[in-house]
Amino acid sequence: MISTQTRCTPAEARRRAQAVERFGARRGLTGEVLEPVFAATAAALAERQVSPEHAAEIAAAVEALPSAVRAEQAAPVEAALLEQAKSVDPQAVRLLGRRVLAHLDPDGPTPSEQRLAHPTAGSPSPNYPTAARCWMAGCRRPAARSGKPS
Repeated sequence: MISTQTRCTPAEARRRAQAVERFGARRGLTGEVLEPVFAATAAALAERQVSPEHAAEIAAAVEALPSAVRAEQAAPVEAALLEQAKSVDPQAVRLLGRRVLAHLDPDGPTPSEQRLAHPTAGSPSPNYPTAARCWMAGCRRPAARSGKPS
């Protein structure tokens, strides 16, 4: 609907809708006005201290934090990235966000339930070429096993 009203691409319409969800004022169930999800970034965006691309990278970095870490670290991470965003480009903010995530969640995401239920899900399929299956399994070519040069 946004793309037809504003005559923009569907990707741009999704970005705009996501920006409204992240940085726009919200309403509670009883009608009270709530602050934006990323209040500090929304304020900096409104004051034109950062660009929409910077704001999107900050929000993406905070949203990438695991829920256990996000509860405690969302505000400090947002503030730190926001401070850096005032002097670097959006790509640098993305890289800083990745470094923060790596520091706060060094083990990475936990395995999904599906991968736990099917431990062979990452194994090569039987449709792989024989050489690839053999290399992944650690076997050698027949000539190498016999000791004769090929």
